[in-house]
Amino acid sequence: MDQNTRMDQSESSRVASRNQLRRSQQSAIPLPMVEEILMNLPAHQVVQVCRLVCHEWKELVDSAAHWRERCKREEIQPYDASRVPEDWRLFYLQSKYRRNLLKNPKADDGLQEWEFVHNTGDHWVTGEIGKPFPDNTVTKCFVASRYTPDSKYSRYKLYVRLLDQERKAISTFNPYKVILHRNDYPWCQMTCIFKNYGPGVRFIRFSHAGMGMQITNSSVEVCPAAERLRCTKSNLLKNPSAQDGLRGWKIVPSGGDCWVIEENTKPIPDTVTKCFVTSYGLCLKQQLIDLNEEGYSDSFMDQVQPHIKISDWYAPRHDFGSEYQICVELLDEREKPISTFQPEKVMFPFWNGEPWHQMTHVFKNYGPGVRFIRFTHGGGNTQYWPGHYGIQVTNSSVEICPADERYAPFSDCGSEYQICVELLDEKKKPISTFQPEKVFFQKGKMYPWRQMTHVFMNYGPGVRFIRFTHGGKDQEGQHGIQVTNSSVEICPTD
Repeated sequence: MDQNTRMDQSESSRVASRNQLRRSQQSAIPLPMVEEILMNLPAHQVVQVCRLVCHEWKELVDSAAHWRERCKREEIQPYDASRVPEDWRLFYLQSKYRRNLLKNPKADDGLQEWEFVHNTGDHWVTGEIGKPFPDNTVTKCFVASRYTPDSKYSRYKLYVRLLDQERKAISTFNPYKVILHRNDYPWCQMTCIFKNYGPGVRFIRFSHAGMGMQITNSSVEVCPAAERLRCTKSNLLKNPSAQDGLRGWKIVPSGGDCWVIEENTKPIPDTVTKCFVTSYGLCLKQQLIDLNEEGYSDSFMDQVQPHIKISDWYAPRHDFGSEYQICVELLDEREKPISTFQPEKVMFPFWNGEPWHQMTHVFKNYGPGVRFIRFTHGGGNTQYWPGHYGIQVTNSSVEICPADERYAPFSDCGSEYQICVELLDEKKKPISTFQPEKVFFQKGKMYPWRQMTHVFMNYGPGVRFIRFTHGGKDQEGQHGIQVTNSSVEICPTD
């Protein structure tokens, strides 16, 4: 055997020994421990590095369970729990790293990054925002010149195309021009969501134009499919079920022996193991939710005004009388109330044997200006007995819910909107009907999106179908009513 052959065999033996040592070290770490380690590493490192270590680690990283658990821990959830994402990894990454793909959207860097297709008149310039903008972080805008100095109106045009690899259009959003005949209009928002556009999209071309118009805060985002427009955590309250003690809560008054945390001993319709317990004297705790910090911009809250649903679970001890109270307030930027939910106190007698109860409420049509939500709840025992024998609370939540159907006219022609929703029996005959009067819009006025809502209650037995009909028309044969975001939901009773 020559020297080269012996050297090759020696090197092969060393490589085999290293591989065997590495496999033995990996097998010595239990997979549940490996999974917990991976869960605490940044997602990009898990995908780009850890996934390549060995077959077992690859299976862990590729599993839906890993990404579903990441979503759960970071409170990134589908808005509609009944529509589970087909790819949890994609859903997590898109939700976590979602960003605006347009560069310099707010004119912060002058005219950089934009290609000028047409630049007539006195050309594009940038300037300070001249009228209040819903997002107070936006201070600058792009200003389009007029074609002639004596023009008495302004125009706006948007054109967005999804392109294939040859830059040919696959799908296009090309709405009608917006023409404004006065200069006292507030900022208006143009939105579009591309769905079901098919394979092959490789580029997005975003074009907008104007004449005597200010434009700013443009965005193009890739969103998780079939999920809400802005994907944030569902419950805005921190530590809702006492899993982290009293962390996250501000104790307002804390009477008697103050708040404590105890194990939950009564059945509750969720995997809740702990609860907050009050003492004698009034015990209240509170959280203030900053909607901007949670990802809900001023413009979104003012223009969309999504439903805000609150929920709270409370229960008494069986051997003591107690009371429960709750107050939830929608606040403006100065933390002054715009809308308040404060039902009467709930009283429980001595030796009651009551189960857990749920308190729910949905804020609707509360108007613009909501910037904070203040959630306060608590109570105490009514015998003033030392110790912790008062009301128990847990599993509290504050959620931003999808808005109901919205409708809006075009500004350049009059139009009308109508809706009819029927609850039908098995023969499809109406049991209950919601059919409000038609809504008419005048030509030449700018109307925001409006919301039509209705809740069917106490409609009796026999409902098997729901028929939903809506629409309208224009009054001049040009542009009719626009409708979007329609929904029919089965809701739990309060």
